[in-house]
Amino acid sequence: MIKLRWRFLLFAFSLLLSVTALQAQRTDKLPPVTQTYAITNATIITAPGKVIKRGTVLFENGLIQAVGPQVNVPLHAQIISGDSLYVYAGFIAGASHIGIPKPDEKKAAPKVKNPDQPGNERAGIQADREINDLLKLEKRPFAALRKNGFTIAHTVPYGQMLPGQGALVLLADKDADQVIVKNNASLFAQFVNAKGVYPSTIIGITAKWKNLYKNAQLYQQNQLVYTQSANGTQRPNYDRILDSFVPVAEGKRPVYFKTEKLLQAHRAIALQKELGFQLVLTELKEGWDLVELIQSNNLPVFLSTNLPKEKTEETDSVKITPETEKLLQRRKEFYQKYCGQAALFQQKGIRFGFSLLETKPEDFSKNLQTLLEHGLSEEEALAALTVHPAEILGISGTVGTIEKGKIANLLITSGPYFKASPQVKYVFIEGEKYEMDAEEQKPEEDKKPAVEGTWYYETVSGKGLNNGKIILRKEAGQLTGEMSSKYSENATALEKLQVQTNALSFTYTVKVDGQKHPIKVQLTINGLQATGKAEADKLGTFEIKATRLP
Repeated sequence: MIKLRWRFLLFAFSLLLSVTALQAQRTDKLPPVTQTYAITNATIITAPGKVIKRGTVLFENGLIQAVGPQVNVPLHAQIISGDSLYVYAGFIAGASHIGIPKPDEKKAAPKVKNPDQPGNERAGIQADREINDLLKLEKRPFAALRKNGFTIAHTVPYGQMLPGQGALVLLADKDADQVIVKNNASLFAQFVNAKGVYPSTIIGITAKWKNLYKNAQLYQQNQLVYTQSANGTQRPNYDRILDSFVPVAEGKRPVYFKTEKLLQAHRAIALQKELGFQLVLTELKEGWDLVELIQSNNLPVFLSTNLPKEKTEETDSVKITPETEKLLQRRKEFYQKYCGQAALFQQKGIRFGFSLLETKPEDFSKNLQTLLEHGLSEEEALAALTVHPAEILGISGTVGTIEKGKIANLLITSGPYFKASPQVKYVFIEGEKYEMDAEEQKPEEDKKPAVEGTWYYETVSGKGLNNGKIILRKEAGQLTGEMSSKYSENATALEKLQVQTNALSFTYTVKVDGQKHPIKVQLTINGLQATGKAEADKLGTFEIKATRLP
């Protein structure tokens, strides 16, 4: 009996030590566990218009486990204190080219013998191209969009009439096969003609579209007949373009038509009405006169975020005539309509998201603020970045809101996102943390300043004031340059050109009294300004300053 009592006391004592050790580990030395996170005491916007004050989001292995004011946080969770932080569902880009290399527009298109039958690729008909074959992720292209809070993008190829198929891509720094959420999610189309060959006109593009669509339906019927009864039936030839069109004809794959202009949108809607495919108006810029048409056809829309610059005219030195005044008024009205388009769609109850096909990532936040200033509400802006694109893209069951069971795609900011200059602290993509302060710390090679262009310089040496130009250019990936002077009619070639974090150095040679003297120049660059010294073997050291043309 005594032995049993001692065993019980030892067991109780060891249990007490274990609990104490766990508590100490919980408060003092919690090891970082990246698979489980808890963001505590934060303002959580679970969906547009739905806010939890001082709430917690718990997610593990890339999925949200719980969200609310009272959440049991497991001992192994890595805690992020959310005091003063705001948590949003990660943003979704309705259309973009992110991750796809831009083609060389200066490269001449190959000539063909018969311009009326140029072949599909030369005609810009590449509907079979897939994003998983086109993505180039070596240089971390997604970082710029993440900085704005985006976690998923609907990415489409560059091209002409039919550039290819779009895919839903996680904006994570992983291999292409790991970031694609859904391949072949759409067919991307444009009213962009192939120069010099058919279809070289908009009418030709429309006719070719109808031809491809109807041939895809016939192609599908022939394939079906052969599949059901191959005996005695000639095997139909495989056509990769028509085969990629079949899901469009079946209504299973939507067509994202880039329709910047009003007339383009009308043409796309007319095609949709005649043929019956699913249509998404994409990169729409001039849609304010299409409101009733969009409403009556229940068309989803991705509005362009590439806003025009507000033009201000210098009127002091220009005579204002009635014609000039009318022109200025028309420009002002167009700008107001363009920037107020999102607010108009909001007022009319049209579901829309945002397209970034032509928007530079560094311009997005500023342009969004302009839309807010022109009447778009913060709640509707959030909807256009989360729930609306999730619904249009068919992924609302997994992303777009902060709910249990959904992918942990989250945006965490130090203040309300839709106020001026929001500071993004973290972005989580499928539960993986990206810290924006860390992403700012780029490798040294990425910090090299832009030096190409024309610099005007001045020096003061024993010969007095000297000035001239330094012209720098890149040729075949190598930096080359030349330097002119008021003392010489001919430009001097620069040698040993090197660009570092914030510095430029080079050497050049001058001839004095028949002797050659190498001069070494070292400049510190600050934006468009540069200052430094030039050192010569026997001519001494003198200061040099330069200004680069923007």
